Amino acid sequence: MELEEILEQQVEIDELFDHLAKLHRIALFGDDSKDSTAENIEGNLSLNRIRHDITVCLNDLNALNNMLISFDGKIKAEINSLQETKISINKIKSRQIELQKVRKEWQYRNISNTDEKSSLQNPPKCDSIEIKTSYRYKMNKYIEMVGIDNTSLSHESTSDTDYFIDSREDHQLTGNQTIEALQLLDESHNEIQNEIKTLDTLMNQLKKDAHFVEIERRQKLGFIKSQQKKLDHELNTHEANIKRLLNKCGLVLPSSDDVPISHKILHLSLYWDEQHNNKIKEENEDIINHSDEFIDLKIKALKDQLTHRKNDSTKLSTNKNIWKDCVDNLEELEDSLNQLLAVDQNILPSKLIQIIKIKIDYLESLIKFTENDKIEELISDEINSLRMACEELSPKHSQKHHIFENKVNNSTQTKIKGIHSNFHINPSTNIAEPFVVGKTPPKIGISQERANVIPQTSNKKEE
Repeated sequence: MELEEILEQQVEIDELFDHLAKLHRIALFGDDSKDSTAENIEGNLSLNRIRHDITVCLNDLNALNNMLISFDGKIKAEINSLQETKISINKIKSRQIELQKVRKEWQYRNISNTDEKSSLQNPPKCDSIEIKTSYRYKMNKYIEMVGIDNTSLSHESTSDTDYFIDSREDHQLTGNQTIEALQLLDESHNEIQNEIKTLDTLMNQLKKDAHFVEIERRQKLGFIKSQQKKLDHELNTHEANIKRLLNKCGLVLPSSDDVPISHKILHLSLYWDEQHNNKIKEENEDIINHSDEFIDLKIKALKDQLTHRKNDSTKLSTNKNIWKDCVDNLEELEDSLNQLLAVDQNILPSKLIQIIKIKIDYLESLIKFTENDKIEELISDEINSLRMACEELSPKHSQKHHIFENKVNNSTQTKIKGIHSNFHINPSTNIAEPFVVGKTPPKIGISQERANVIPQTSNKKEE
């Protein structure tokens, strides 16, 4: 039988036991709404059967508890599994913390467009390139020699071809001066060309550096992204493992996939999706952070079950034995009364009262040994029934034997027709079979036949 089946049957038997306790009281003290001889006889049989079924209930509860104890190995294995799961989760969480620190190190932000300073503690001064030029002096010397008005600077609309034809009439330079001016221009031209070559070389070098930097930058960005993706994958794997372990423990983490489709349709905004995902992430983190507490509580509950079942085993066994002792003494009382009446049908009621009171004292002593309220109530009802019988037998009442006979009948009558069908009585064996775990021989109450043999001694005084 599986654990769940045992627990379900245990609940069913507990409920039936409560119902039998109520029927037991009705069978003992009767119901004023009905009173007939046929029902009295049926009630007598029902009382015996109720006592028997109560005994069976207690036997079954004890047997089921023993079955549950047999599952202790599985419970201990589950406790060990939970403890190992807790250790595994803590290891994963520690690894996650380390990975999150590494992931933060690989978080890239381009600071060139921000006010943040470079990561270099003491960056060197910017490299400077100094270009020395002397052509400006010679060019200015030429302008002074010929005059700025006699240069192309004063003729902005002059085309390049005009440079080759000097048509300026105000030119007053001699031949030597003109040759000297041309030499200044030649020297300036040569120097400018040399400096342009130098600058071209510098520009080419800058372009090479820019190309190198761009290639290296792309490579490093690609490497950083690959590292980020690798770390993110590992973090996601650890998170999935934690979810799997917690799910194994019975703690299911919420997921964005749990949102109904209709809700998603109503919230098509990407902003809402991001908000929802962030909320789910925060809830998961909170649950994971408190996973140790949840597992500890579950381990404690399982350990309590082990202790509780072992304690229940002792209590259930005690309850079963106390009730069996009670029923045995009631049967012994019936046998004693039978024997006395068989020997002397004119026995005094005081003698019967004395025997009954001895049993009352013994039943009262049994109550002191039980911690179960239901068992205490059942035995107390039996005691009260016997006390009422003693009162009916006392000299204060007239027609003591008749009253006692009626009392016995009333104590055993029942107003619960259909009890045989409720408890599945087998007509061939006349034994109740409400359960499948344990069966106990039926206990016999004060029967109608035995009660009827009590003599009519109502006019005889007690000695």
